[in-house]
Amino acid sequence: MTKKLKEEKTLLSAALKDINQELARLKTLKTKLEKSGKATGTSVGITQAKELKLRNELTNLIAQEDKLGKRKELLEKKINDLKSKIEKVSRISRDLGAM
Repeated sequence: MTKKLKEEKTLLSAALKDINQELARLKTLKTKLEKSGKATGTSVGITQAKELKLRNELTNLIAQEDKLGKRKELLEKKINDLKSKIEKVSRISRDLGAM
């Protein structure tokens, strides 16, 4: 081999070695990114599941609040009716006592 061919072979070998090292680094980086992407995907899935659960709980709470509001209105009406009846009885009792 001539000196020039040996130099070219040495340069090409060095370049190939550098390329292989860079390829190995890029493969490692790719693996890390893939793991990170999977972890992020899992995290997003968990967050979405929590959000759905919380939305369902909120819907149930709103429904319960509505039921309680209606029950409160009914009880207030009954209390007002009882107050009215008590006032009538008191008035009748006063009128009878005044006689």
